[in-house]
Amino acid sequence: FTTVHEVGRDWDVNHISLALQRIGLKSEFVIDEDTSDHGLFGQRGEQVLQMLEDVDYKMDMHVLMQGHIAGCPRPVTELVGMLSPIKMKLTEYQYKMVYDLLMMIVRVFGNDPNVPAPLDPLIGDRLLDLDILRENPATKAATDTRQALANLRQIDDAKNNASLSEEQRAGQYATVDMFVTLSTIQLELFQGSGFDLDSMRKASFTRMDINDLTVKYRAKANGDSKAEIAIVAVRAYDTRPGTDNQFTQIISPTIMSQSRSASTGDRSESAPTATSVAAGSEGSPDTHSHGSMHAIAQDTPVEEDGGSPQLVCHVDMRPNQDMVVLLTLDSPRIILVLDHVFMLMGFATSAFPPQPPQAPPVALQGGAAKGKSPASPKSSQMTETTGGLIYKVDILHAEIILLANPSSRASEALILSVNQIILAQEGLFCATMDEIGVSLCTIDRRQETSRNVMDPFTVITTMDSRVTTSGGQTSQVSDVSVDVGNLLLRLGLNDVLLMLEIFNKAMELMYRDSSGGSAEQSSEPTGDLGLRASSVHPQVRTSDESDVSSAVSAPPALRQEGGQGDRVGSEYSSPDISALASGRIIKETMRATVASLRVVIIRDMFGLPVYACTAREFHVDATDWSLGVRVRSDVQLQASYFNRRNSHWEPVIEPWRFVVNMAYEGDVQRIDISAADRLLVNASHALIEETLGVAAQWDDEVAKRAQGGTASGERMPYVLVNRTGIDCHVWVDVAEGAAAARAQRIDTSPVLLRDGESLPWRFEDWRRRREQLEATAHHIGIQFANGKWEWLRRVQVDREGVRHYTLQPAADGIHHRVAVEVRLDAVNLVKRVELR
Repeated sequence: FTTVHEVGRDWDVNHISLALQRIGLKSEFVIDEDTSDHGLFGQRGEQVLQMLEDVDYKMDMHVLMQGHIAGCPRPVTELVGMLSPIKMKLTEYQYKMVYDLLMMIVRVFGNDPNVPAPLDPLIGDRLLDLDILRENPATKAATDTRQALANLRQIDDAKNNASLSEEQRAGQYATVDMFVTLSTIQLELFQGSGFDLDSMRKASFTRMDINDLTVKYRAKANGDSKAEIAIVAVRAYDTRPGTDNQFTQIISPTIMSQSRSASTGDRSESAPTATSVAAGSEGSPDTHSHGSMHAIAQDTPVEEDGGSPQLVCHVDMRPNQDMVVLLTLDSPRIILVLDHVFMLMGFATSAFPPQPPQAPPVALQGGAAKGKSPASPKSSQMTETTGGLIYKVDILHAEIILLANPSSRASEALILSVNQIILAQEGLFCATMDEIGVSLCTIDRRQETSRNVMDPFTVITTMDSRVTTSGGQTSQVSDVSVDVGNLLLRLGLNDVLLMLEIFNKAMELMYRDSSGGSAEQSSEPTGDLGLRASSVHPQVRTSDESDVSSAVSAPPALRQEGGQGDRVGSEYSSPDISALASGRIIKETMRATVASLRVVIIRDMFGLPVYACTAREFHVDATDWSLGVRVRSDVQLQASYFNRRNSHWEPVIEPWRFVVNMAYEGDVQRIDISAADRLLVNASHALIEETLGVAAQWDDEVAKRAQGGTASGERMPYVLVNRTGIDCHVWVDVAEGAAAARAQRIDTSPVLLRDGESLPWRFEDWRRRREQLEATAHHIGIQFANGKWEWLRRVQVDREGVRHYTLQPAADGIHHRVAVEVRLDAVNLVKRVELR
């Protein structure tokens, strides 16, 4: 007990210290006799694994002895706690046991959201109003019980508030303040059952670190409360022993301290820093620091840099009002290694038993939709309840990296970046994704090789879902609206091959995962429920429970068929769709509006566009996707190709409007395409020649990738040849001047071209050529070395043909001319510009 002097008065404070040391949690399983897969022939074995070990907790409590006193700034109770680092380890069996335990607790202590809350029997009872409350002056004028009880409550509150101060009446003073700090939370996941303890060290495959966690909480006397959770950084590692994955830090902040300022400043200023940190160049001695994608998981927690936290969550709770949750996540970066992703998915789904195939809910399409099919007892009692939650999730500068070859630090990668993601729920659900961009690069030289596949665009989604009941019939109405900005895709041949390679690898892993699971299920005895895992599941029961109760907490694959475990598992499974839908009319509509869509195919060797397909603003309407998807879209299509002989776009398909109708009902799929306009296709000689060249390049690139080679390098689209008999200087001639050329990253420096020699030439770098889709005129300037003539400007080199330019001034009364011949070399696929 101490006395604290504040605000000119002395306050008596009671100090209480609480300490809990070496908090632990472990699991115990017993192996049955028939588990010969683990080397136990006719024996019984016990497995004990620690899930949580040696956690210390300390809390200091400061309590005002007199309770709250008007004018005292201190809360009535102040709590300051600190936790030592938490290290958790989970195998698949432990994960399933924890999941079953949590579900059982929810079933026992939680409320079923499908059961409506019981109504107060006094509410609306007019006999009680007349018989009991008639003589009370406060309730004499009340029309029903609800109003009478409200009047009585107001009288009682007025009497109690008469003796309280203004602050106490308002209830704005703090009763509880809590502040808890935690340096790190580590969660390590292991494949398999963990029964072979020697292999546990080899079974680790993922570890997640939550660093520098702080929790603040304040409660007021009027029932208001606020909480704040802040995390400095969230990291995850690929911990597979002996893995050839070079990118072991799979989740981390995009940038360190610079990323925090990027949320309030200009993102472009910190982008180069983000690139250098993300790349983790091999030449840097800090390639395995916690800021690199190549960082390795360490036993000790990472000491994060100071500054604002990466994740902040605010919770505001008020009596009789919806809870408000605001969550902000700054600069997350996720690296997807496909085989590791499928391992995580297998671990996450191992807690859920496979569901048998369900029959399509045909009841809605027939009598149920018309109210003729009787509703099941369960569905007739289901009502929609309000969540009482308003939330907003704000994710800034998110980045997802999908690697083509994780075993190489020079792997090609597909990068999805989103400047801001906002998810909000307040009556309607709204999701906004701002500046979504897709790019490809070589990950160790990201800044030099990055190329946009999809220009940044914005997607806004709103969803209104409600349930109404009329005449005993329940109707569920869902209305979804999606607005998509202008979509512009630039796809080179190597880009398409890279994305196909990543897609094929994902399909291969998915097929291997599903075929492995089906083979494992077929090899298990019929007494097993057949849950697929990374190792064969033995029959297990806990060491201190009976056979019946152990079947509840054991994973589904460990439960005997027909026992209580089956019944418990079936209770956790989702209800049958037909049972839910039999007494409910479902109306679902969605409209997606795309401002425009343009797909451009680029020849990588020159970085020049070849084909372009454009669709103007169109809508996609979908209905009733719970029963069978019906999709309708009205599209106006136009296609063109780039004629390199004259450097202009020429039409291939004239503007053509058509309608697509798709329907998926059960196993039946129907696609109808109809058009009232005639389809006009222009097939010129230049188009056929260009198409054959693209097909040949495609075959070459496919063959190179099959042999493990790299893509073809950049080639200059022009070659200049001097046949004038005089040396000359040539340069890129920009009409706007040198300042405009520098702004457009165009090099205008003169280059010497000697007589009889040739010079590979380009007007822009490969990135600018790739991004420039409109046809632009290219000119060169010429200055002969003999000094007799002025320089020659605006020499056009785009269209095939011969053009003559007169040199000034006349030499000895003779006017000399320069002939510039431009033609497309069909063999080398370059434009040959010959000066004569």
